[in-house]
Amino acid sequence: MQRARSASYTEIKKVRRWSSLVAACCAALPLVCFGAEPSTGTAARIVAWQPHPPVRDFELGYRRHLDWHRRHNDPWEWHGWSIISGERAGAFVDGTFFRDWSDFDNAVAPADDAADNDVNVRPYAALQSVATYEIVTATRANETSRITAPFLMFVYIESAPGRGAELEAAIRDDWHTKQRTSDSLLLRPVDGTDQHLLLLPAERQAQLPALAEALEQLLARIAERHRNRPLVHSVRRETGRYRPDMSYIPHAHSEAGAELTSTTRDSESPVRLTTF
Repeated sequence: MQRARSASYTEIKKVRRWSSLVAACCAALPLVCFGAEPSTGTAARIVAWQPHPPVRDFELGYRRHLDWHRRHNDPWEWHGWSIISGERAGAFVDGTFFRDWSDFDNAVAPADDAADNDVNVRPYAALQSVATYEIVTATRANETSRITAPFLMFVYIESAPGRGAELEAAIRDDWHTKQRTSDSLLLRPVDGTDQHLLLLPAERQAQLPALAEALEQLLARIAERHRNRPLVHSVRRETGRYRPDMSYIPHAHSEAGAELTSTTRDSESPVRLTTF
């Protein structure tokens, strides 16, 4: 009996040593254990759709397309918003952010992606625009928590020709001074648009008036400083409501074991994409 107890004690010590080693390895390599490392790039792509009625058909088709990305282990995040105000109210906007520019040359199965998009999305919506941007200002690299705020104000600002750098400096310097940039993103147009895009998050719609007032004050200060040579040509704004059910976040699936239930093209049952 004593020999049996000694052997058992020895085995327990071995198991504990191995458990400690495994735990240490996982602590040292958390991204390997719990999900892929998020990108820290500065490229963004934003796409706008105008759904055909009934909107439900578009949403079901779009979720099926997100399922394609999931099944192909796409490492890109795709975030979605329903536009609730402005000229494009009723539109749907999706975007991927903090990509490396080389990612666009190495997308997952682009031909198959386009084919699935043609089947599940294009029949149910009109493609309005595709634009790529360089992320100019962000207080924390790869910080997507503010992009996924419940509401996001999209502010499109057109500068005088050849003066985009002046506009960026004016916004960056003014809002840093006023401590308003902690949650905002400023995007420089690269292709598909000539307008800068300022993204302003809000937790509640009750915060939107304060954001609008701050934006007006910013534009007024810029106009005053450049009154002899106007810097801003036009401004357009709209607000989007974040749609977690119309978004795809691969590392969230990996960490939380999220479930996605897909349907066939003609199914009327809902598609659920749980990412949070």
